[in-house]
Parts: sequence; structure tokens; C-alpha cells
Amino acid sequence: MIHVVIPTLNEEARIGELLDAIARALVDESWRVIHVDDGSSDRTVEIAALRCAEGLPIETVRHPENRGIRQTFHDGFTAALAGTDDDDVVVLMEGDMTSDPALLPVLIGAVRAGHDVAIASRYRRGSGQPGFPFKRKLMSWVLNRLLLRLWVGLPGVRDYSIFYRAYRAGTLRRGFETHGDSLMTCSGFGANAQLLCRLGRLGARCTEIPFVYNYALCEGHSSIPIGRTIREYFQLLCSLRRR
Repeated sequence: MIHVVIPTLNEEARIGELLDAIARALVDESWRVIHVDDGSSDRTVEIAALRCAEGLPIETVRHPENRGIRQTFHDGFTAALAGTDDDDVVVLMEGDMTSDPALLPVLIGAVRAGHDVAIASRYRRGSGQPGFPFKRKLMSWVLNRLLLRLWVGLPGVRDYSIFYRAYRAGTLRRGFETHGDSLMTCSGFGANAQLLCRLGRLGARCTEIPFVYNYALCEGHSSIPIGRTIREYFQLLCSLRRR
């Protein structure tokens, strides 16, 4: 079974297209979507409900107001793990089509081949980030290729911060069993890197698949608090170094 977790915040422009593309990519699979809406004020939830009424297997977890990345991830993974087998696959995707659904079979196949985490990586041969703003590209490179790689050094990992990943359900479950609600303590974008680092320290076998992150698909409404994100990552690095 494939469990696809999709966090959203005001993604009415893309969510319908994304759900249809997932259905095409997983046509030969048994799958469901756990849609976690983090306080959208547009038609995101309504569009997902329409796709569900048309027959797509979608469950929506809704936050009446924005609760942030950490809580959204926590609620999505908790819902995905409910009743799963350890060899099921849990995938996290962004809701704006930047997580290319065509890559789903490859990521899922990597987990089925024996890996615990398959990462859609922007730092492998054949990958890319067209249209990515220079400041964000520089910040991403420094955090991923320099600081996290040197500090943590998980085998096979170059991209620690990308959202798009496939996990063996048993590996995620072990993370929650070990750390409980503290599996992710960073409130913002650092929660994603923290999750990977903690799973890696529990022995998770990671691999990366080349991925083209098309920033043009989210340009115009995507934003990231750069200063706050950098501070959060440095706090994460310090905590990892102390350990």
C-alpha cells in the first residue's frame, strides 16, 4: 500500500492537477492520499473534496488555522501510519506540483528494493533547480552540501532539506516509537532535515534519486523566511553536534 501525504496551504491552483497526476502515476498500485490542509483560505479543501467525490482515495485532515510545518508533518505521518504494515511506503509531496508525480514509481521502487528512505535529490547527476532564486539556491547549497553533509554525514545523502521523499512505514514508525512527539522539534523548514537525521541515526538506509525541482511552478506565491530558517538550521546543527 502506498500512502501519499500532501501538506497544503492555499494550493487551489495546483492541487487538482497534482491529485490527477498521482492517480495516473500509481494506476497499478493500491494507494491513498492523506491531505493535510494547514488553514487554507482558498478552495484547496473544496477541490480535494471534489476529487474524492469523483472516486480518488483521499482523506483530508484539516487545521482550522495555520499550525506550521512541524504540526502538519506530524499529523500527516500519524494518519498515514495508522493501520499500515511495516513494508508499506509513505511518501511526502508538496502540494504545488514541484514534487513531480512522475518520479513516484522510482522512489517507491527504491524503498521496495531495500532502502528505508528514498530522497528526490537536487544534488545528483541529472538533477536541477531551474528558476530557483540565487539567494535561496546559495542557502540551500550551504546547508545541504556543506554544513549538514559535514556535520551529520549520512551515507548516500546530499539533499537533507527537500520535502519529496519516500519512507518505509516501519522506519517512520520506529522514529515515532523512539522519539514520540519530539521526533520533530523544529517548528519550520528545519523539521524536515531533523526527521531525516534522526531516522539516519536509527540506522535508516538512505538513497537518492536525481530530481528536477521546477521552481517556476510555485513562483509568485511561495515564500520562505530566510533569516528565521537559517537560525533554525544552526540550532539544529548545534543540537546534532552536541549529541
